[in-house]
Amino acid sequence: MMKYVYVLLFIFIQSSKCFCVENKEVYVFIGSGVTFVPENIQIPSSLDDRPRYVLEAKIKNDLSMSGGFGYRFNKFFRIEGLFDYKSNKIENVKLKEINISGIGISGGYGNIRSYSLICNFWYDLHFTNKLKGYFGVGLGMSKIILDNFILERIYIPPPFDHFEKVEELEIDDESWEFAGQLGIGISYELINHVILDFGYRYFMANDPHFMNRHNEVTKMKYKMNNIICILKYCINI
Repeated sequence: MMKYVYVLLFIFIQSSKCFCVENKEVYVFIGSGVTFVPENIQIPSSLDDRPRYVLEAKIKNDLSMSGGFGYRFNKFFRIEGLFDYKSNKIENVKLKEINISGIGISGGYGNIRSYSLICNFWYDLHFTNKLKGYFGVGLGMSKIILDNFILERIYIPPPFDHFEKVEELEIDDESWEFAGQLGIGISYELINHVILDFGYRYFMANDPHFMNRHNEVTKMKYKMNNIICILKYCINI
């Protein structure tokens, strides 16, 4: 999916060079929204590149916050610097697959957070003087933190007809990854210089890897849907 973000970003940059510079403005914005993952995620674990078990978990819907600044360099195109924060709870962790070692997980819970710096590139669609639509793409970096992720570790001895609890395993680790997003939305000018924006963002990052004290590597997909409301203040220059 990230390669499509790179291609779209290149197309937007090249297209913007075809327009004269007019209607320039700068703006600042703050936003808040709801982040959700409609499907359960898969969490494989490995040791020395050998698979050990695969978990399945639910990421609970939660709030996100964002802020930043932007610059419109012609009627249609604008660029934006975004700081974004997401925090979600991980729950309903259960064992999906197990290898022949007999090591597995009977349950777990935790939190996953991200701090992202994204450069967005937007194309505006002018419906009326006050109402606009837009779509675009962004690219940047994300610090993804697996926080207080507690797993109840079990051992399933042959003939694999029962299990024995071994320990509670905690993972607190972080991973820096390349990130990107696709977005679409509408905006409406409430009063002079003040704009209200409703939009959808599909956020994605390279799969983060986290390590526990046994040097087992746990990785997961980090792809989020986000419905967001943004308030902007614009200044013509």
